[in-house]
This record gives sequence, C-alpha cells and structure tokens, in this order.
Amino acid sequence: MIVLCIKHDGECPQCGTTLHPSQLNCPTCGADLQWHQGNPFLCTECAKEKTKKIIPKDHLLHQLNNSLNSIFKAFTLCDQNRFGECAEEISETINKLCDVLEIIENNEIIEQ
Repeated sequence: MIVLCIKHDGECPQCGTTLHPSQLNCPTCGADLQWHQGNPFLCTECAKEKTKKIIPKDHLLHQLNNSLNSIFKAFTLCDQNRFGECAEEISETINKLCDVLEIIENNEIIEQ
C-alpha cells in the first residue's frame, strides 16, 4: 500500500478532504495533520526524497578532471580555427559539468 503525506497527496488521510500542505487540522473532520506533513516514515514519496545515493569523492574528481581536459581540447580546436568542433566540445563539456552538479546536488558525497 502506498501512503502519501498531504504534501504529496493533498488530501486528509482520514476523510479525503482536499487540503493545503500548510494546514494543521482538517476543516471537515478536525483530524490533526501535523504528523502527516512531509513525514518520511509515513509517506512513500518523502522516503524517496530522503534516500540519497552515496557517491565517492574520487568519482566526482575524475569526472571534473575529464571536463577540464575537454575544455583544454576545445581551446586547442579554437587555436586551430576549427570553430565548429570547438563549439561542439564546449557544448559536451557543459553537459558533463551539469551532470556533475546534479550528482552533487542529489547525492551524499563521501571521502574514500
């Protein structure tokens, strides 16, 4: 059974009345909603949000180093007047860096 809090479901768990996530009591049945407002122990979605992967710092450093090498490759292509290839390399590098930022934002980083 999937259980959702009012933050993710928007309904009173007792009577089904549509609620605003900031409400502390249900206006229809009077249910106390404080325990149901984003509780990872009750809500399946909150539990997913709370669960983060653990990523080794070395993995991120390797990805950042690859991106740095791609930037130097792009500069070399520009120096050789190969601007189309340079732009493509820069675009790919930006995507790699965005991926690294997403990993940092969504995961726990640890020393190894």
